[in-house]
Amino acid sequence: MAFSYAAKRQVNSSQIHSIPPNGEERFKNPFETPRQRDGQEVLKQNGRRAGEVGGKFRRMEVGQLAETENIATVNLRNEVSRSLLGSSKRSIFEILNDMDI
Repeated sequence: MAFSYAAKRQVNSSQIHSIPPNGEERFKNPFETPRQRDGQEVLKQNGRRAGEVGGKFRRMEVGQLAETENIATVNLRNEVSRSLLGSSKRSIFEILNDMDI
């Protein structure tokens, strides 16, 4: 039956399984990629790794927690960011001495 159906439609054998018996194709979401249709997680989009913008990693905002960071490194990074952006002239060693690491 499938062979005669394919012969009538003039398609090759690799397309038989992609054509439903009623001849209708399933609804296609215009926003999904072929990997998402296959059920696989998309790690690369437009040739870049997830999290990259323009080939560079996104800049972490103050207070944002990355996956691999713990609270001590976040506190240290935030304190360094504040000291560099603010008017305080504290050195990195003074900041480390004040923190409980």
